[in-house]
Amino acid sequence: MNVLGISAFVHDSAACLIQNGKIVANVEEERFNRIQHTDAFPVDAINYVLDKGNIQLSDVDVIAFNWNPYKSILAEIVKLFFFPAIYFKILKYNKPPKNFKSIAASLRLKKTLNRNFPKQFKGKIIWVDHHLAHAASSYFVSPFSRQDADGRKDHGPGFLWPRYLQSCFSENNRLKTRRKILHSQ
Repeated sequence: MNVLGISAFVHDSAACLIQNGKIVANVEEERFNRIQHTDAFPVDAINYVLDKGNIQLSDVDVIAFNWNPYKSILAEIVKLFFFPAIYFKILKYNKPPKNFKSIAASLRLKKTLNRNFPKQFKGKIIWVDHHLAHAASSYFVSPFSRQDADGRKDHGPGFLWPRYLQSCFSENNRLKTRRKILHSQ
């Protein structure tokens, strides 16, 4: 099975190829376009990892995208609705990684793929929970068959949107959320 991991439209765009459970190649787009922390769609990174795996995009079974835009859009709507002035000020001066522009770009991922790799990808796209991906990255490359991983999860202001610590348990190539603990910061 060929899995192509893509990070795009936020910061540090990258591509990773996993073939039959083994990491073949992983590279950030900034290595090619020379723009640090680029949010550009990682065309060159994708080409690089596919070349290292000796395959075409048409050979990829699954694309795993590094965050779920469907979860993020709800958080953005809540922030915009309750704090429009602050929200637009943050957009103007801080350039947060996830906003309506990056969410819309993510939702158009298949169109972007077809524009850059015409009619090549026929597989499935999976939206991965970002913090679960961090836990998975420590587990699946470790030599251990069992481990625990913790992470922080939030999508907005704590008094409107729950923030919690997420505890994951992994065993026999399965990663599951064990518990979520609400916290204030």
